[in-house]
Amino acid sequence: MKNYMANKSFSRGIEQLSAEASMVFMGNTKKSVAYMLKQSHFFDQLPDKYIDSAFLDRLHAFNPGWEVSPIRNELFTSGYGFIVDYVAEIFKHQRSEDFTGAYKDQFEIASELSIRDQTGFEKTFSGLMKILYPHGQATAEEIEELLAFSMECRRRVREHILRIDDTFPRHDFTYRNVQNGKSVTVITPEEKQYPTFANPPGFHHGEGSEEPQEETNSPPDVAGAIR
Repeated sequence: MKNYMANKSFSRGIEQLSAEASMVFMGNTKKSVAYMLKQSHFFDQLPDKYIDSAFLDRLHAFNPGWEVSPIRNELFTSGYGFIVDYVAEIFKHQRSEDFTGAYKDQFEIASELSIRDQTGFEKTFSGLMKILYPHGQATAEEIEELLAFSMECRRRVREHILRIDDTFPRHDFTYRNVQNGKSVTVITPEEKQYPTFANPPGFHHGEGSEEPQEETNSPPDVAGAIR
């Protein structure tokens, strides 16, 4: 699986095969966000064999389900909509499109990132562009919103790998506006809310803290790491 996620190929006996499918891991947590930040990591509900830094480093993004609004009746349309097989054909056609570099006219990466970090957030950014701005005509503000969110999702992967394997290098996720030179360091919402124990030792951001409390109600959903 690690070879496929890195190179899009896998072996069956002596035969080497390739494919284009992506993977999405979804599930629920059993602890509160604050408790996991202080005591463990966001991947602790995965099977033991998946708690492997080399495997986790191949995940492009971690999108926390607890930040996603639940589906409500008022969100459903009463008018016309796309049927599933039609939308599937659209998405299949869009696989030939590539928006991974669509941000580079307005923004540049200002921090030193690994190849997998950059690949991860650029793939997420490209996918969001295809869904929200398939014509590619997004404004600088719209592009920045998607870039910051994509970097946030990849940063979350990196931060929690560091809790499992401290041999991985620590670094920030920073981009710079090429027009005005303003730099922005992307921080995840949980780092801002619980800065004292949100990051591995020696790599803190922000001020203040809040003590974690064990969850007594249903645990939050986690839209797991997306490749």
